Amino acid sequence: MPYCFISLGSNIAPEENCQLMLLALRSLSPNLAISRIIRTEPVGIASSNHFLNGVVRLQTGQRPAELKKALIAIELRLGRDRDDPHSKVKDRVADLDILFCLPEDASTVPAALLPHESYVRPLLLELLDALGYQVEAAQQEPPAGHPLQFGGQTIGLAPLNFRHNESEQP
Repeated sequence: MPYCFISLGSNIAPEENCQLMLLALRSLSPNLAISRIIRTEPVGIASSNHFLNGVVRLQTGQRPAELKKALIAIELRLGRDRDDPHSKVKDRVADLDILFCLPEDASTVPAALLPHESYVRPLLLELLDALGYQVEAAQQEPPAGHPLQFGGQTIGLAPLNFRHNESEQP
C-alpha cells in the first residue's frame, strides 16, 4: 500500500482542530508519522489569526482521488465551507491537502515532488529525513515546534511515528 503525505493547517481554534484532524486521519490509517507542528503567519489571506501547520504520512489502500474525497469530508465535518467562492482566501477551520504519494518500497523522494511553501517544506524535509528517505533537496531548519496533546502524548515538537493501539481510547 502506498504512503501519502498530507499537509494540515488551521487558524480557527487551531490546537483543537489540528487534534481533530489528526484523530480523523488516524481513522483512515492507525499508523501515522507526524511532523513537528509549527505556528505560522497567514499566507495569501488577510487575517490576524496564526496557523498551526504540520505534515502527516499515512499508509492507505485508497487511490489519491478517493483519499482527497475523504480529506474533504473531514474538512466539511469540522466546519469548512468549501461552497464559499472566497474560501481560499478566508480563515480555515481545517485544511488538508495531499502533497504526494509514494510506493511502499520507495526510498528516494524526487525534488519535483516537494512543495515550495515555507510553512510546509521544512516540516516535510525533516519528516522525510526522520523516516529514512533520501531527498534530492537541501535540508531546511524548521521553526520551533508547537506542542499538542494527541493520543495521550505530547506531539508537535519533533517528528514522531504514532502507532495507534486499537484498545486505547483516543
